[in-house]
Amino acid sequence: ATAVLHMYFANTGWFFRYEAYLVALGVLSIGLAISGYLPQRFHVRLKPLHLATAVLVMFVSVPFITRGGFALLKINRAQKNIYDQQYQMGLFLRKFYENESVAVNDIGIINYLTQIRSLDMRGLGTAEIANARLKKSYSPYILEKLIKKMDVKIAVIYELWFSALCSAFPEWTKVGEWKIPDNCMCGRDTVFFYALGTPEKNRLIKHLKEFSGYLPKDVIQSGEYTGVE
Repeated sequence: ATAVLHMYFANTGWFFRYEAYLVALGVLSIGLAISGYLPQRFHVRLKPLHLATAVLVMFVSVPFITRGGFALLKINRAQKNIYDQQYQMGLFLRKFYENESVAVNDIGIINYLTQIRSLDMRGLGTAEIANARLKKSYSPYILEKLIKKMDVKIAVIYELWFSALCSAFPEWTKVGEWKIPDNCMCGRDTVFFYALGTPEKNRLIKHLKEFSGYLPKDVIQSGEYTGVE
């Protein structure tokens, strides 16, 4: 039942971390279900039922083995992706925007590392946006209202997720981009930095320039603050 609910409601098919609880629950459930059919001692002669159970266990285990192997092959790259993008975003915001309001779309590490007031444009951490998305009424008007209410200074987002929303705000100025190589983990390989209004533009450029030397060398920086478009 849990598996059915998960497949119906969850976004599946990528790096497995949201499915880990289900794998553990499945292994435990299968183990308990078949324990009564296994021989209690290894020297006991196996019966046809025992052999059938062993075959079934092997068959059921194949997805765990293949998915586990696939995850192990990618885990080093996945960790590097998170370090190069999400962790650096958190360090940047902690250094320059602590206790200020920032629009973001990936709140995990950012909110773990900082004390910013985050406006989650995806809705996970902002109830008003979550409700609007559920009602299919999410619009630039709702976002603008929340931005003014929270006095949001900058936005750090994946542009492709919000191209329609961003284009509705001519006062948003794109100042910089960080692109990571060989992405297999993050929502997008490039994160964009927007200044929300002219007064914030120069300040954001100054901060991005100051932080640029701290970024891992394989992060590709571009945009107005670098002079490379």
